[in-house]
Amino acid sequence: MPRQGTKAFEHLVEEFLSGYFAFNPTHATALGVHEYDDRLEDRSAEAIAEELRRLEDFRKRLDREIVPEELPDEAQMDLAILRSKIEAQLLHLRTIRWWARDPSYFSDLAAWSVYSLLVRPTTSLSQRLEAIEQRLRAVPRLLAQAREHLARTAEKARQAPAHGVPRIFVEIALEEFEGAREFFATAIPGFIAEVTDSEKARSLQRANAEALHACEGMRRFLAEELLEKAQGEFALGREIFARLLAAEEQVFTPIEEILGHGWRELHATQERMREIAHQIAPNRTLPDLLHHLSEEHPAADDLISSYRRRCEEVRRFVLERELVSIPERDWLEITETPPFYRSLIFAALDPPGPFEVAEHPTFFYVTPVDATQPPDRQKAYLRAHNVYAQVSTIIHEAYPGHHVQALHVKRCPSLVRKVFAAGTFVEGWAHYCEEMVLD
Repeated sequence: MPRQGTKAFEHLVEEFLSGYFAFNPTHATALGVHEYDDRLEDRSAEAIAEELRRLEDFRKRLDREIVPEELPDEAQMDLAILRSKIEAQLLHLRTIRWWARDPSYFSDLAAWSVYSLLVRPTTSLSQRLEAIEQRLRAVPRLLAQAREHLARTAEKARQAPAHGVPRIFVEIALEEFEGAREFFATAIPGFIAEVTDSEKARSLQRANAEALHACEGMRRFLAEELLEKAQGEFALGREIFARLLAAEEQVFTPIEEILGHGWRELHATQERMREIAHQIAPNRTLPDLLHHLSEEHPAADDLISSYRRRCEEVRRFVLERELVSIPERDWLEITETPPFYRSLIFAALDPPGPFEVAEHPTFFYVTPVDATQPPDRQKAYLRAHNVYAQVSTIIHEAYPGHHVQALHVKRCPSLVRKVFAAGTFVEGWAHYCEEMVLD
């Protein structure tokens, strides 16, 4: 018999999230749920199979035990979101299977799991030290699971290469694991050096050495074994992508219609850019004008500072024009992107979790110039951070984009909506802000 009413649904939500956090402890830490800080993801075949069974069971229980019409509107919305996220997780684990095809899936977990504990004092020092050590000790186990899955995928794909590990994924992961290696080799020892308990410091050093060794071994595996076998297609394909849109975003529009709309918007935007360029400089082409504007950029050693100065200008503009209300506890720090996060990211936002009680900063990451790159590549990178692009990036990431968005999420009473988000709304808000503020 259905268990009607809000209380029954709330109980199921709490039960579901407990299992979700246990399977995804790194995400739990990022959200500000610290009961799982001393755990690292288990991605063994057995653990994945058990999670699939749990998700299937909850999908059935929601249908069997909850009567949507008996719930208030807000709870009905949460129910729809929860069902959507269960479908998305089933699709990711069973069909898309990044855990078997993308080595970056594991570099993210290995590095972020420790970094998130290191960067913010969210719990007592003794708790954090113990959690950091436990996660460091679990890194070799996690990366052994990664090697097993990836090697099996590569072997099975010998007869059907398109279903194997995509080469571009391995190339990206090589950069990310090098960043992770740098993190374990430099940031962790620097943190341990400040630990006054000598016995605990030595224990942390041993755990970090094990994690570093595993990270180096994983990079060798990628470079020496997996790279030459990696021939898979990175694209999901029309059918799976349509299923993903339906599950993740509740978007059921046919792919052809979405693609057609996208092309029309692109062409209209390009035409509008050409019109504006002609008004500004009638005798210059659009690419030439964009290149000219990009020459107004900071020096490499002033990149982070220039973002800080410009961010304060944008924030002041947003407040003076009363474009949005900015909640209290507005604490934003602009800093360098962590090494393991730089391969694809030029700027990003890392807010404290919505369940955090104490005040913690939001980190606005800006990736510094890579001094190992040729001078022309360094110059091109700085041009991409020109003063006009900086304003757009700051609007998107900070004011009134993702940072303000995250501040408001903390005030949301819904557990479901604090944990799960739709990318179309998250990014949609930030891109809307870019247009709105400039207008």
